[in-house]
Amino acid sequence: MSPILMRYIARTVLAAAGLVVAVLAGLVALFGLVGEAADIGKGGYGLAEAALYVLLTLPSQIAPLIPSAGLIGVLLGLGGLARCGELTAMRAAGLSVTGIMAAVLLAGLALVGTAAVVDETVGAPARQLAKVRRAELRGEQLGLGTRYGLWMRDGTRILHARHAAAADRLQGVELFELGPGRRLLTVTRARAARYDTHERAWVLEDAARTRLAAEGPVRIDRHARLRVRLRVDPDLVQALAVRPHELTVRGLREYVAYLEGNGLDARPYALALWLKLAAPLAGLAMMALGVPFVLGPLRQRGAGARLFAGAVVGIGFLIALRAANHAALAYGLPPWLAAFAPLALVAALGGWALARAR
Repeated sequence: MSPILMRYIARTVLAAAGLVVAVLAGLVALFGLVGEAADIGKGGYGLAEAALYVLLTLPSQIAPLIPSAGLIGVLLGLGGLARCGELTAMRAAGLSVTGIMAAVLLAGLALVGTAAVVDETVGAPARQLAKVRRAELRGEQLGLGTRYGLWMRDGTRILHARHAAAADRLQGVELFELGPGRRLLTVTRARAARYDTHERAWVLEDAARTRLAAEGPVRIDRHARLRVRLRVDPDLVQALAVRPHELTVRGLREYVAYLEGNGLDARPYALALWLKLAAPLAGLAMMALGVPFVLGPLRQRGAGARLFAGAVVGIGFLIALRAANHAALAYGLPPWLAAFAPLALVAALGGWALARAR
């Protein structure tokens, strides 16, 4: 195997994949800006702020598209080499199919590695910053959703919930009330809270309210049910709740451990964790799948045909992945199975196509 030829193939594939990612990012940003158009003009939320919001949320939206972008990049880059005869010349010079596959996987490592690092270090924090900033500019109630739970403020009262089981159902609730000079007056802790739609109030269950007097002893009052009126409704909870795919691998591991430790449903977050772990392998498998297609049926086809084939296979992979996800949640299948089953299917299809291409 010639290292020079392998590096040349890797650079060509990586450049094509990078171009595909750039095009997809542009389309996602355009549709995102169109989606934000209805909110432009609310409070201080203008066009520039909407564009910044779209830009900050872009990394986390591009990450799931990396496997499909890698496949299309292989079909365009490697397919271009095949169509102009360069790939044939390389094979005549002694470059084997294994060498071509290794070069493609080398490019794949650079692509999926970069995507994983960006998603973990930039994607989640930037998305959360964008959500908070947009809420402030639009004049909405101030709140923050992190892997440590939800934080919502109503005047001098701050509500913290470790987990939102539903928009109207909170777990691990804490309510802090501040007085003059931001001095802490009371702390109320409750096992859970549910929203009473008729009275527009939160009902805290198994609550303990601690009153912190400036002078004198601390008093603790216990309530089986404590009704609290807050300008915090289920709509705000739903808007702030961190979706599983928005968390990092570390955040998902901690959140899954917390939910399982408290007997709560951790399946959506466990599934998201396995999907995050499988994502780099999925990207490599999809890029490897493109090699036998280029060496076989798409060798002499134009860029349009290769682009169409890549789009069809990429969409098919996303549909299979989504179907496996829903099946895992609906039928109680192991999360790792839902994450790796589509990947195994792609690997089997690639192995079969590669055997035919040889």
